[in-house]
Amino acid sequence: MLKKLKKLFPLTIVIVAMFVVMVSPAFAVEDVVLSNDLTVELETPGTTVIIASGATMDALVVNAANMVISMSAGAFPVTLTSHERYQFTITGITDPGTTCGETTSTAVLPAQGSAVDVTVTTGSLCATGGGGGGGGGGGGVTTPTAPATAPSTTTGNVTASATLGGSTTTTTTDGSTAGVTVTASAINVDTTFIVTPVLKTDAAVSTATAVSPTGKSIVGANVYNYTASVGTASVTTFQGDVTLNFTYTDAQVAGLALSSLVVYYYDTATSAWVALPTTVNTATKTITATINHFTTFAIFGSAEEGTTPVDETTGTVSLVDVDGVALVDGDLVTTADSFDIYIASFVGEKRFKRLILNPEIFNSYGHLSWGNVKTVSQAVQDAFTLSDLVIEVNADGSVADEKVYKVSSALDADVGQKQWLNMTAAQFELEGYDWDAIAKINHTEAGVNFYPLGAEITSAL
Repeated sequence: MLKKLKKLFPLTIVIVAMFVVMVSPAFAVEDVVLSNDLTVELETPGTTVIIASGATMDALVVNAANMVISMSAGAFPVTLTSHERYQFTITGITDPGTTCGETTSTAVLPAQGSAVDVTVTTGSLCATGGGGGGGGGGGGVTTPTAPATAPSTTTGNVTASATLGGSTTTTTTDGSTAGVTVTASAINVDTTFIVTPVLKTDAAVSTATAVSPTGKSIVGANVYNYTASVGTASVTTFQGDVTLNFTYTDAQVAGLALSSLVVYYYDTATSAWVALPTTVNTATKTITATINHFTTFAIFGSAEEGTTPVDETTGTVSLVDVDGVALVDGDLVTTADSFDIYIASFVGEKRFKRLILNPEIFNSYGHLSWGNVKTVSQAVQDAFTLSDLVIEVNADGSVADEKVYKVSSALDADVGQKQWLNMTAAQFELEGYDWDAIAKINHTEAGVNFYPLGAEITSAL
């Protein structure tokens, strides 16, 4: 037997023509890239093996009775063919089995997540086909290996094969499903795919769920995190498209126009949802879309004509303006019958509104514009919690006064008052105050002209 030769060739060898490798003398090369089929002769049992074009190998060592292929991490699969219809025995990795055809036998070494040496030996002949065929001595025949099938699970977790693909689905708590179907053309190495439903109220997805496409609301109680990995390495982009599969229930789409159902992905670069070409089958209640990268996905729908968009969480009004445009952090909102203008604030699952007391204060903030004020229904405005705690900051955002004040004013008044919360941090929390409700205000708004100082607020706790 021969030992692998060390670095026989310092540069990558590109084999550009079909040729036969003889075992005597011994043959060993490194860094092989096949642009054409390569035929290898094994002395024992006196057979030839064809390695298909497109294979890349760190090394190829041909011995008398076998050959050793050193596969690169993430390289393309290696296809082996025997025209004599010998079955292959593969060691070093899980034996993928031999497919016995009428005129050839084939084995495919799948791409690997890490570099590995694979030993290939030819064994017994494949079984002969249907009747006839004389000659030859007795003895049994080998049963052909059953064709491999793509792995498929219902756990939301599957390792898709680089040669066969794979699929998985998972069922949500409200009875719908989400899944993915992967073809072999989308990956070049065995890859693990995981589909995770996440409640849309979960703080982990609050940034994404705080915004919505115009006039649309999320279908069901979940958004979906799709992830993929090879070993410990995360994969977000694929060679080709994968298919996202969803089902919905009647309860999830009640009040929604079925024709409006669309799969969206969340673009973290723009902090916006992006629509995907979507197919809806109302007979099977299935929704499909294709994409070549992973992130967070959700299904959005629009209310049927004549209905009011309502969040799927029972009794919760969707946070949109009167035109159906979703509200986002920093929006200016008012109602049609009031002069009061508030700044909307989204902190995780919390929703706050802060009153802008008068036009002079409004104009003191250079980033605020009267043209950006949105009109909302009273129900939407009431869905926000009043933020009446403030702290004064400098223009660069640094704290100018470490004291936290509670501000208040009469209805439609232009002047209010502020009261220092003279208490410890522990007392602040015991009194039921929320740190997230503290708004940063500039020197103009903090001045005595608008919020003269009132009595201190202390705690007995």
